[in-house]
Amino acid sequence: MLSERHRLPEVDLRDHEKVEDSIARVVEAMQISGACIVRTMFTEAMANQVREDLEKHVIAAGNFGEGSGTTSVVTGLLKKSNDYAVGMVGHEVFQKVVDYFLNFFWHERHCDHQATTRQHPWCLCAPRAAPQPLHRDDVDRANVQSAVEKYVLGRDTNVTMLVALDKTTHANGATRVIPGSHLWDYNRPIPSTDDGSLLDAELSPGDSLFILGSVIHGAGGNSTDSARAQTAIFATRGRLRQMENQFLACDMETVREFPLWLQRFMGYSIGQPATGWVSKKDPLLVVSLESEAVEELWDESFTKFHF
Repeated sequence: MLSERHRLPEVDLRDHEKVEDSIARVVEAMQISGACIVRTMFTEAMANQVREDLEKHVIAAGNFGEGSGTTSVVTGLLKKSNDYAVGMVGHEVFQKVVDYFLNFFWHERHCDHQATTRQHPWCLCAPRAAPQPLHRDDVDRANVQSAVEKYVLGRDTNVTMLVALDKTTHANGATRVIPGSHLWDYNRPIPSTDDGSLLDAELSPGDSLFILGSVIHGAGGNSTDSARAQTAIFATRGRLRQMENQFLACDMETVREFPLWLQRFMGYSIGQPATGWVSKKDPLLVVSLESEAVEELWDESFTKFHF
């Protein structure tokens, strides 16, 4: 029998009269297992509307849409779907769970202010897509932790919420999670994609999967003839950014006069392995479409690695 730590817990929002009770259950489950399925978080109608809003952007997004990969990743969703931006990102359960894990106090002084979002992609996993390599979402935050017996607040740099827009099953590549891996030493080798401790997060449209950044997970392979769609919301600690917002402090005409090294230094650059991009491209392209120093970022291997 699996211990509580090694199960993938579920919370159904219909089971609680007060939203505070649902939030408490999700937080408790994530402390123990590192992940939690939240049933009936959104209506199927909202899931369908978000899917409709985003489908029109698939071809322009490339990858699966143009046949060059197995997954189409549409970015910049806040401006592409109001139901996504207000209804999904603004859901009280998500916001309060993020607040708990990412906005914490040291002694009597508030050290982390409001969390900020890191990415807003929509992923369409093509038929016959291969399994995604297992990974932690905090890899691009260089968050390296040692093993602990019990969860300690402050261990994580980010929280992810995946929302199913289609029914997700083992057959069509539901996200697979290793519950309890959020307590592991980061030097412990990441298991193979056929490891027996992996559990499928099978979801209906409108269900969500919450994952701490320290949890090992990855999408399964899609062995069916139909695509599978989901949105992913990644929230990170509010302090993990520049102290002064250089993008608003310096107008673009001034930035274009700066030498390349200064443009990069002020933030028009990629933080390896994958932070700071815009529309899956080097942000230096915003400064100049003709720059010879543009870094190639988005390719099939990156897509498989990071989502």
